[in-house]
Amino acid sequence: MDISSTKIGGFDVVTLEGEFLTEPEQNDFRTFVRGLVSDGAGHLVIDLGAIRHINSCGLGSLVCALIMMKKVGGDFRITGVNRDVGKILELTRLDTVFRIYDGIREATGDRIAHRQQGDGKEASEAPRETGLSGPAL
Repeated sequence: MDISSTKIGGFDVVTLEGEFLTEPEQNDFRTFVRGLVSDGAGHLVIDLGAIRHINSCGLGSLVCALIMMKKVGGDFRITGVNRDVGKILELTRLDTVFRIYDGIREATGDRIAHRQQGDGKEASEAPRETGLSGPAL
């Protein structure tokens, strides 16, 4: 699995490519996110658009990243969820835990647009309807 990141409007956007299946990949991802948090990342978007498969190791890594961001008062969002990954998120009910957006622009856009209005408050959240059932937390 390849991991890269870029900054978009105050968000660190982490792009994952390949398969998110093994423990070494999980450790690489956790180390990568831990480094971003240590460097002051407060808003994180994980782009799963190029992930072909995910299993419990990958899901555990995403939960770990969410917890890391919550501990620092940060924001955690997911984008690029394909049909197979979406089904797994639904079966595990993680679709009720993660804020899932259609694309990077949507995941970062509401905060950017709000800042441009200049009122200094956090933007209203506009996660997409995933089509996955379950109550929101």
